[in-house]
Amino acid sequence: MFWKVITYFFMALGVIVMGGGGIWSFINPQFNYILCFLLPGYFFLIVGVSFALRKYFDLPNILTISRMLSVPLILIMLLPGIYNRQTAILACAIFCLSSVTDILDGFLARRMAVVSNMGKFLDPLADKLVYLTILVALIPRHMVPMWLVLIVLIRELFITGLRTVAAGEGMIIAASRGGKLKTMFALTGMAALLVHHTYVVDFFVFKLPVSFHVLGLVLTYISLFFCITSALEYTYRVVKALTAKQKTVAESNNEGALNGAG
Repeated sequence: MFWKVITYFFMALGVIVMGGGGIWSFINPQFNYILCFLLPGYFFLIVGVSFALRKYFDLPNILTISRMLSVPLILIMLLPGIYNRQTAILACAIFCLSSVTDILDGFLARRMAVVSNMGKFLDPLADKLVYLTILVALIPRHMVPMWLVLIVLIRELFITGLRTVAAGEGMIIAASRGGKLKTMFALTGMAALLVHHTYVVDFFVFKLPVSFHVLGLVLTYISLFFCITSALEYTYRVVKALTAKQKTVAESNNEGALNGAG
């Protein structure tokens, strides 16, 4: 009963803050709706949904789902008329926070010994949903070229298909170092792209204006290199493993046929 009351309280609080804040901001335009109402309201809503899910999912999976729920908020920040320097920083902060939950959910799953098939399904799904959705949303703002997004999308679909084939054969191909580097550069590049604007950065010895848009593109292009090379490496490893398995099965069948003949 206690957890049900807490769940309804936070969900109702989130709806009231977002809805009531919209009316209040319309009456008093000096209030920033996003900062004062949307962000807190959406946070309360996610907390309420998390409490509702605790009955069906463990903590690592709830963190994974909350990561997926952060996507709409980031997309709102990128909308015309809303996107500015402030909301760009907020979008980056939310994205970085969701990336932290990606590390945290895996750590907790291993620490709490609650590694599950559901978690193995949800975690990569959340990773792809968060990154690819935001990447596509950057196209209309001319922050990333369409050809780059298409290559990344095709690569992810191809690798997902390969993983399905490998899993169907009972094989688990671990992520390569190139795949991990791809993820690292992709996430840092996305964070920089979301900031987008130019800021003077103090490097202690000197100050230098840094275009985070250019920095983000450079990091994303580096991740694209590892995106392609890691896909080729993964394909080679899967084909090699499948060939070896088929060879073993063929040899076993031949041996069985010889024993049967003898």
